[in-house]
Amino acid sequence: MKSPVADPFSTLMQFNRQFQLNKQEREAVDWAWPLEQGTSMFNIIQTYTMAAQAERLKAGESYRLQKTGGSIMSMLT
Repeated sequence: MKSPVADPFSTLMQFNRQFQLNKQEREAVDWAWPLEQGTSMFNIIQTYTMAAQAERLKAGESYRLQKTGGSIMSMLT
């Protein structure tokens, strides 16, 4: 979780593509990034967790973002 990330924003964009997030989900990640930004994988995972709380998302989109954060965390173990 404390693993450093050289380019966190680029890493987020790569995960967005890898998990095939839709436009609303990507916009939620963009919204959450300033709130959770940092240089570790913890910050990346927290960004997806925060993004899931965006009010404009449908329940399925929120779930998908939570699941994305969990999938990223499971990659680290």
